[in-house]
Amino acid sequence: MALLLGFPVLVAHTVPAYAQLAAPATDAPAPVTVEVTGSANDVRRNASVAKVVVGRADLVRFGDNNLADALQRIPGVSVDRSPGQEAVIRLRGLGSGYTQILLNGDPVPKGFSINSISPTQIERIEVLRTATADTSSQAIAGTLNIVLKTAGAKPQREFKLGAGAYGGRVSPMMAGDYGDRAGALSYGMGLSASVDRDRWPATSVTESSEGQAARTSIYRTVTDEQQRESKLALSPRATWSPGKNQSLSFNGLLQFRKVDYQAPDRRVTVSGDAPEFAGDALVTATDSRQAHASTQWKTRVGENGRLESKLTMSALHRTAHSQFDAVNAQQMPVLHRSIESELNDRSLGLSGKYALGLSADHSLDVGWDGAGGRRRENRDQKETSPVHFPTEDLSEDYDATVSRLALYAQDEWTVSSQLSVYLGVRHEVLTTKTSGNVLAAVSSRSSVLSPMTQVLWKIPDTSSDQLRVALARTFKAPTTRELIPRRWVVNQNAATAPNFQGNPNLLPELAWGLDVGYERYLPGDVFLGLNTYGRHISRVVLPRIYQSGATWIETPTNNGNADVYGIELELKGKLKKLIATSADVDLRAGLSRNWSRIHNVPGPDNRLDRQPWLTASFGANWRLPDSHLTLGGNFMYEAGGLTRLSTERSIDKSNKPLLDLYALATLNNTTSLRFLLTNLLAHDATQQTRYADDSISETLRTRTTTFRTYKVVLEMKL
Repeated sequence: MALLLGFPVLVAHTVPAYAQLAAPATDAPAPVTVEVTGSANDVRRNASVAKVVVGRADLVRFGDNNLADALQRIPGVSVDRSPGQEAVIRLRGLGSGYTQILLNGDPVPKGFSINSISPTQIERIEVLRTATADTSSQAIAGTLNIVLKTAGAKPQREFKLGAGAYGGRVSPMMAGDYGDRAGALSYGMGLSASVDRDRWPATSVTESSEGQAARTSIYRTVTDEQQRESKLALSPRATWSPGKNQSLSFNGLLQFRKVDYQAPDRRVTVSGDAPEFAGDALVTATDSRQAHASTQWKTRVGENGRLESKLTMSALHRTAHSQFDAVNAQQMPVLHRSIESELNDRSLGLSGKYALGLSADHSLDVGWDGAGGRRRENRDQKETSPVHFPTEDLSEDYDATVSRLALYAQDEWTVSSQLSVYLGVRHEVLTTKTSGNVLAAVSSRSSVLSPMTQVLWKIPDTSSDQLRVALARTFKAPTTRELIPRRWVVNQNAATAPNFQGNPNLLPELAWGLDVGYERYLPGDVFLGLNTYGRHISRVVLPRIYQSGATWIETPTNNGNADVYGIELELKGKLKKLIATSADVDLRAGLSRNWSRIHNVPGPDNRLDRQPWLTASFGANWRLPDSHLTLGGNFMYEAGGLTRLSTERSIDKSNKPLLDLYALATLNNTTSLRFLLTNLLAHDATQQTRYADDSISETLRTRTTTFRTYKVVLEMKL
């Protein structure tokens, strides 16, 4: 933190010469100053529902080539990453379905990769702390809505070209955006492409014993996971406005990904029994293509009515090939496994809303939201062994259909200049059916009625203070993977690394939630906020680990209740408005203290979903006076610690500090150069997983190395 706070001061003493070089020449055009009337906080301040909006300027500030990197700098948002896995977005420290992710107001399509979309293709991010009726109430922790750029009235010509270095590997990237208008038609296209070369070298130690005996086996594993991910994303858009009160808009997103991954492992026995394999190598190649499109029609009905309807379509095709080879202590081949898999996912959704303006300050909306999809997957596994190691050949086919239907109504009423009220109710029905050649057909149906209310009260005799209160019922539905009784196999099965098998009898988790927030709006777009929240969750899904023969298996089960609560602080604005004699620095800061308790898991540390008990972020941007140079940085901290997942199983993770810095040099009115240094602290990640019951004790300790990333990006507006 001290390094980030001292960064502007350090630069002020070390870059005056560069500032003079970067300053415009006497015959160069002076910087254009645009005076903006009104406040950027006005929308947030007067909205009847609590919503935080992060604009495009904040998202692209660090020149990231994927959205996950940009999201982790938003106060209250954390990103959980595992090597070779998709990023998990968390609000209030909760992911895994507790945080709802939307794309243009609709649930993200299956297989959507947040790593494959560039912030340049995003118009804004909306963070909702509590549910609203017109979005799904699958939002126990909250909702994050990703809004793609829409076709605008003004021409747009932007282009970015850059390269980064991570762990000695160079990763190029480019992004562009084009927009124009022809009469009543506005249209545009966004594009981003990149090649990411990542590496996660790690060392782990496994210790295991049986019964009351001393440690019977200890072995060390050295892993060098590497991944090359090539990504291309296109986002076409168009808006046609034939009349003053009519519009037809289209938004699309095409994603192409090719991932080459390899993870060679080498094990050394320290004492006791040797592991099953002395070494192995996993190599996978995945190719995926995804298309998502939405078409929305808006028209006025009568003098006070408005009708909206939206059609969404998604398609995903993914193929994967993997090879696994294991050797013994003499480096002789023991097992060869080859897997070919193919997945196809199609979905279609139709939603609509009728909004009636009862008065200038009162509106009533009723709507529907329906979607259906089909997911087909086949997987062929072939195994051979020259030493007669047990082998298993599999040929599995799965066919799953998922449907969702919801009806809702919501009433927004500004009762007076000091009081606004939001009332909503949503009834949602979810149905899943699954069949396959190696399992009996199973089906699941659940329905949830979600009432919700929000109240905004502007405190009398103050010009800046207001209070928000929200009460809502939300839920978390099981995923298709959690419901299908298929077994996902790991390469080195153990109590600390079990296979996974779905449970078709899972029920949705249900929650009642209360949010209370105090907000203060000061001149100069300065915002101070304090928010408290609480959730009581029933039918919590927890992992159950057991042995079937010599194989360890994890399966999800509904297991009692949990309580989650916390305090959130937020600050945003210009430092000069708080301290008149300070530099003209833009500040943003957030702090979240979280608590959770699972009733059926013994404490302490019986936290839900490995929730970090503390997350904090601090960012600053400084435009140097009389120059074309802007400096900035962001520090993010996520507390680790021990989490008890069950009576037998626990995970202890290290703290995660991240420090990112950037410098933006404006070369002329159309061109700028951005320099970035991310993950400056390069803090190694450590994790200890432990399983212990009456018959066995096993501990896995892992340390993963991270690297600093250096990046330079050329940006042009034509």
